[in-house]
Amino acid sequence: MVFKAGASGNPSGRKPGIPDRRARLRDALEGSADELLQKAVGMAMDGDQAMLSLLINRVLPAVRPETAPVRVDLPNGSLAERAEAVVAAVASGSLSASTAAELLAGLGVVGRLTELDEITKRLTALEARSGGGQ
Repeated sequence: MVFKAGASGNPSGRKPGIPDRRARLRDALEGSADELLQKAVGMAMDGDQAMLSLLINRVLPAVRPETAPVRVDLPNGSLAERAEAVVAAVASGSLSASTAAELLAGLGVVGRLTELDEITKRLTALEARSGGGQ
């Protein structure tokens, strides 16, 4: 059977109420969850490294590096001037590169939001002049 490009083999999709394989497996295991968990913990305690790794990865959240708060004096100028101050702080050794990357990302978000605000103001003004926007 040859399928047409861009046409779904099942245009109406899965019928409502039909569980997928994962849901059926989850339902089948649900009654034995406590026993299965005890078995998995027992295997890990007996030295099964794969089971130990699986349990740790599923139960304990990954530790994310957390940087200490840093005070950075940025100029009141443009976003570009502020970004230059961040880069200069890294160059002088007073700011870590990872902290600078976070600050620069934040400045980028501020720049995009400022740009969006400006576009919104311009669009509102154009609509007001043309009598549109109703």
